[in-house]
Amino acid sequence: MENNSNLKQSLERLCSKFLKEKLYTHYYVSCGDLNSNQLLLESSNAEGLFFDLSSLTKVIVTTPLVLNETLNEDDSLRSLVPKGVMLNAVDHLLDIKIYDILRHQSGLPAWINFYTDCSDAGSNRDTQDKHDRIIRTLSRVKIDHDYIGKDRYSDLGMVLLGLLLELKYNTSLDELFVHLCKDVLADPSLTKIIGYPSCLPKDAKFISTGKCMVRGIETTGVVHDENCGALSGVTGHAGLFSTGIGLNLYLKSFLRSDLGKKVIKLNEKFIRPNNPSLLGFRQGNDPSSNSFYDGLTMGHLGFTGTAFWLEPKSGFYAVILTNRTIYSRLDSRIKSFRREVLGILNEAARCSRR
Repeated sequence: MENNSNLKQSLERLCSKFLKEKLYTHYYVSCGDLNSNQLLLESSNAEGLFFDLSSLTKVIVTTPLVLNETLNEDDSLRSLVPKGVMLNAVDHLLDIKIYDILRHQSGLPAWINFYTDCSDAGSNRDTQDKHDRIIRTLSRVKIDHDYIGKDRYSDLGMVLLGLLLELKYNTSLDELFVHLCKDVLADPSLTKIIGYPSCLPKDAKFISTGKCMVRGIETTGVVHDENCGALSGVTGHAGLFSTGIGLNLYLKSFLRSDLGKKVIKLNEKFIRPNNPSLLGFRQGNDPSSNSFYDGLTMGHLGFTGTAFWLEPKSGFYAVILTNRTIYSRLDSRIKSFRREVLGILNEAARCSRR
């Protein structure tokens, strides 16, 4: 078995190889243990720089905020609608169970375009404009009853949950995430190293994820996801940014908290071979991720080349952050990179317990 020094060298060589082959310009990878403050393994060329976390937003922001509510398993979206707020245009969606949305089993379509009529997508928009756009677009959505109870990954449910949280608390998601860090996790220092750009320090330095052809802009400090960009850059499915260390510290703070322990407990019972759908999280058993603890993990992938996976019984977790969209949105080499990196991180985690 390789010792930690050899594993470190293997990890450095692998990351340098894909860097030279232009899969990304920046990367951060690490393996940690929830039971320790020390990282087991780490490699990066992006110290202090902020990555676009993409869909990791779903499990870092939206899922914790939703599961921090007092919910029953059968509660529908109506339970989040504040009194006096009329949502007639999307009333047909409000009977969907919250847990079905979190498990991507709601029958909602996988995706819909929020920016067709948005010539200035990506500009700063006020909250009311964002809410109107979400409601207007989702009013056209129909539930596919053949997919209720079946896994079909959908951004729309997370967008809808984000909208309802903002309406319930009359506060934008970026501020709700700050509240989560400061008041629920009792760790205000997190807000300097992870968050939506609107709430990060003014001198934060961001990594580009490439040029957006829809908006005609370089996405540096601007969310890569076009739908999120059309909705002010702050939604329940995308928009969060973090440094590598920031994500490590957030994961430890959140997963060690009472809320985090609740989230782990809710998801552990669903983890089994060949099951993609957890509660707000995904299971890491796809071929690019199952080299870490055989895929019996909970976490998420992000389109910009990001991922994290936690093995809940041991407390070991893996983090991968890149800007792989800088060169191409369609480069499938990210799967090989992820599989090889996770294999090394898996070995580091297992060796640490011997």
